[in-house]
Amino acid sequence: MKNIIFIILSIGLVAFVIIMSVLDAKHQDELICQGAFNRCSKVEDITFEAEKVNIYMFWGNGCPHCKDEFTYLESLMDEYGELFKVYAFEVWYNKNNAKLMNKFAEGMGDPVSSVPYTVIGEKTFSGYANTMEKEILEAIEKYASSDYDVYQSIK
Repeated sequence: MKNIIFIILSIGLVAFVIIMSVLDAKHQDELICQGAFNRCSKVEDITFEAEKVNIYMFWGNGCPHCKDEFTYLESLMDEYGELFKVYAFEVWYNKNNAKLMNKFAEGMGDPVSSVPYTVIGEKTFSGYANTMEKEILEAIEKYASSDYDVYQSIK
């Protein structure tokens, strides 16, 4: 009788741990996608607006440089947010997004060597450092009034 109770309790404990892990993973995914803009974009979300450049950011979950770039782009929202829209695609854990990144890189004529890999108009950035901030802002300002968008030519 004690063995049956032990087995039932063990199965219940394992089931509880599995359920909590699934719920925690779902909660983590929700947190990953949050910010001033959706960090978990989908291709079907992409739109085009006049006087606004689409920024395509391909990032890896857990990448500190990606986190820093998100922070920088979010800091631009108040003053420059009317000039850009960010589409962010996680590529380390999402094979479809990784394929999309390669398609973008091919369309831009780039080898992809690191994340974040960011496309702003006709300008690309591989990796991120705060020394790139001026160049990123200049690309946003330059391409906001351009009708060029690489996604229109690769889709």
